[in-house]
Amino acid sequence: PQTRAITVTREGNVFLDAYPVDMQQLELRLAQHKAANPALPVVLKADADAEYDKVMQALDICKRLDIVEVGLVTKREQ
Repeated sequence: PQTRAITVTREGNVFLDAYPVDMQQLELRLAQHKAANPALPVVLKADADAEYDKVMQALDICKRLDIVEVGLVTKREQ
């Protein structure tokens, strides 16, 4: 299955794959992908300094859409 990637930057920008989206667009596009693939896997990537609220909003959208395969990606400090 095609994994979708949600990215939240430290500036608060949100991307679905490589495309900038707001939260409404994120929900709409994820719903479209979910309709095409009921087992849609999603990876959520966020900068360590990202706005926690945006991360929670993205997770809430996944929950509302019944997307259960959600992976969280973090970057280790070097």
